[in-house]
Amino acid sequence: MAHMNPLLKSIIELRHRLEAGESLRSSFPNCLCTDDTQWNSLLKRWFMALEHGTPTDKIVKGVNSPYRRIFLELLSAGFSGAPIYQNLLEIEIEVISACEIELEQKLRKLPFHSMLPVLFLMFPAFLIILLGPVLIHLLKELSQ
Repeated sequence: MAHMNPLLKSIIELRHRLEAGESLRSSFPNCLCTDDTQWNSLLKRWFMALEHGTPTDKIVKGVNSPYRRIFLELLSAGFSGAPIYQNLLEIEIEVISACEIELEQKLRKLPFHSMLPVLFLMFPAFLIILLGPVLIHLLKELSQ
């Protein structure tokens, strides 16, 4: 889980704790990872605002990702007393599919990106090796 999407990591950790019978209020602070990611600091800021009773709307609206925004809105509903487990499962499935789509797109571009060193570094060297003797012979003939 080292290089996992931070949102997916949070969702899975929260789901496991809810399945173990913990309440959202007791399990969420333990789900805040010790990772020093932007997502984790946003979650901590959101949770501190919620604990102090200040509005969290500005924090939620400042999030660019729709999945992260939905997750924060779901947590707000959960802290208000609404059941969130089923919706959490649905968000997890959507985030996993979005991660798979993003991974497939990056994998499709990978062959082209790996060809750039060949194109710019190796191809000119091969041209010099192939055309070098021809150019030397041509220059000798032209100089006579």
